[in-house]
Amino acid sequence: MRPLGGAGAHGCAWRGHGWLRDGGGQWWRRVVVAILAITSPPCSLEGTRARAQSAAAGHETFPPPAPPFPHLTLALLPPLHATLRYDYDGIFGTALNRFVVQAAVGHPLTVYGKGGQTRGYLDIRDTVRCVQLAIDSPAAKGEFRVFNQFTEQFSVNQLAALVVAEAKGLGLDATVKSVPNPRVEAEEHYYNAANTRLRDLGLEPHLLSAGLVDSLLAFAVRYKDRVNMDLIRPAVDWRKTGVASALGSAAVAKQ
Repeated sequence: MRPLGGAGAHGCAWRGHGWLRDGGGQWWRRVVVAILAITSPPCSLEGTRARAQSAAAGHETFPPPAPPFPHLTLALLPPLHATLRYDYDGIFGTALNRFVVQAAVGHPLTVYGKGGQTRGYLDIRDTVRCVQLAIDSPAAKGEFRVFNQFTEQFSVNQLAALVVAEAKGLGLDATVKSVPNPRVEAEEHYYNAANTRLRDLGLEPHLLSAGLVDSLLAFAVRYKDRVNMDLIRPAVDWRKTGVASALGSAAVAKQ
């Protein structure tokens, strides 16, 4: 999962805690419908993934079959080569990504400060479903709605404990180490957001499971020889460095 808000080493690991707003207007719905129409007719995550895999193998090129909206087009240069990023540095790497890589290479899982930083998390499949549910159940004219777009919440300590437990089950010697927090944030805070509205519309969440963590660990172990150990430790102290200069050195560890 990826974060909707701030990323960083302790950002949300899925597509965490975003929100959809609907004040009865139509503009955002047209935009989202356009996106969904382009990806596949009808919108199918499995169908889109299958076409992407086929294209990556050289069996199919994009654009996909014409969507039901004739004024929408998608121009991509064939063939499509599927390339994924897996960030684990101190700027763009999420907590889950970092912990998985650290466990794979035998580095202690680096929990920033007290580890009580808590965020909402959302599987990417549920991100698409949330948008679909909001479109299929539009607000009444003049009604303003806010959806908290997440399905579960974890503290950094809880994430670390989950990764350690699964890593040990795979024979990895994973440990946790508290390090000084380079981020400007509360290390312990109240967090109890509600996510009932999307569930009431029919959302059936895909929760972060041990099996998913296992698959991430297996992936990281397979490619651990590619891990740059210098990127594991934080390269920027946000408490001492301005935002502009910090972003200028993003993902570049100090030697």
